[in-house]
Amino acid sequence: MGNEEQRKGVAAEAASGRQIVDLMAEYVSQGEGGFETEHGARALEVAQEMMAALLEQLEGNLGHVVLLEQFLRTPGIVSEALVGVIQELLRRDAVFAGWVDEALSRYRACASE
Repeated sequence: MGNEEQRKGVAAEAASGRQIVDLMAEYVSQGEGGFETEHGARALEVAQEMMAALLEQLEGNLGHVVLLEQFLRTPGIVSEALVGVIQELLRRDAVFAGWVDEALSRYRACASE
């Protein structure tokens, strides 16, 4: 992989990590009812799927679990740290990265309806 391809891959991971955390922060802050009211039932389903997938990815590392628990209580305070963790997960797991891309696409499609 050339330098240009590597830069694009890193930029995509950063964007995906940020998008996931922003979406999850909104989901956590608004609660399911508020999120559904603002974005619709299909978008809520995607957000729930993403939260479940994120929990599954993080559960093997106690430090990541603690970070996620802090995020669930105060999303704005630890969001940058969570972005970094998610970016690392996306780099290490191509299957998860592909699923995230697909889920974000589905969310964007739902949110634009």
